[in-house]
Amino acid sequence: MSAHTRDELIEITDRWVEEGWRKGNTEAVYAMYSEDFVDLSHPSGKRATREDNVRSLAELYQAFPDFYVDVEFLVVDVDTGRVAVRWTAHGTHQGRFFSIDPTGNRVLFHGIETLKIENGLIVERTGDWDAIEILQQLGVRLWMG
Repeated sequence: MSAHTRDELIEITDRWVEEGWRKGNTEAVYAMYSEDFVDLSHPSGKRATREDNVRSLAELYQAFPDFYVDVEFLVVDVDTGRVAVRWTAHGTHQGRFFSIDPTGNRVLFHGIETLKIENGLIVERTGDWDAIEILQQLGVRLWMG
């Protein structure tokens, strides 16, 4: 059973969204992660540390300085200390992203994050978002077949 109440889990998650996905405040996000934090869905495809995760966040904000997330809903499992966040994000492509030079295009895409919280800190993150959705909006032609 989690040592946190539902309201505490929501508060921690809301702060993580606000600082990381609305303000790009990498220092605040870093402080919210435990020392043994693991990102199970890092773009590199490997298990990643809090340093890796925060570096990716900084790179995202370099590519999309006006990046912003709207939360659609949260699902909280008090017993396991997990929170799922369904979101919609938008921003303007003003810096390199996946080796793509700035296009000035606005993007809108969707994703979901799950966090595991212990002792007031985030110990694990998994997430999924549609990279193809973003690449198409940046004008990348994708060939299937």
